[in-house]
Amino acid sequence: MRWVDSWGLKLSAPFNSRSFFMAWQQSLPTGTCNKFWSMIFFTCTWSIWLMRNEIVFNNGILDYAWLIESIKIRLAI
Repeated sequence: MRWVDSWGLKLSAPFNSRSFFMAWQQSLPTGTCNKFWSMIFFTCTWSIWLMRNEIVFNNGILDYAWLIESIKIRLAI
């Protein structure tokens, strides 16, 4: 997945969102990055939810580039 590559990470998809959250929390870095790492999970989840609502309720289309950019903007990177 290209968006994961932009952060230099590899992705494996867990079975459900709870498993994903638990795995994400277990991989928290120590120090000042801890809060940012935790914020990434919620920012991605919120952005995906908003994209889903746009598709379902406004007949939007799935636009990965827009999704990635909106995540970056919400994270203020």
